[in-house]
Amino acid sequence: MPAGDYTLTARAWDIPVQTNLFAIAADSGPTLISMDVPADGSAAFTTLGVPDVRYVVEASSNLADWSGLATNVGAPFDFVDLDAATWAQRFYRVSVGP
Repeated sequence: MPAGDYTLTARAWDIPVQTNLFAIAADSGPTLISMDVPADGSAAFTTLGVPDVRYVVEASSNLADWSGLATNVGAPFDFVDLDAATWAQRFYRVSVGP
């Protein structure tokens, strides 16, 4: 959802019963920080974001084909890929999920 001011109106039998105003900041998307590759070859990072949002961690070996590794509701959260050492190269991204 693009940054901006929004209105959410709850309705019961098509009658408005409650209206909530909210804003989404331009920087409310997930941000990967603190990338680390420990001696065991795993990959670990922290993701910043906002509470109550579902995030999907994905990995790729070629930046074209992505596979989901984990989901998390709310941020910040830590992620560790114990299988990272089995790949010649591995790229990560975090996106807002369904």
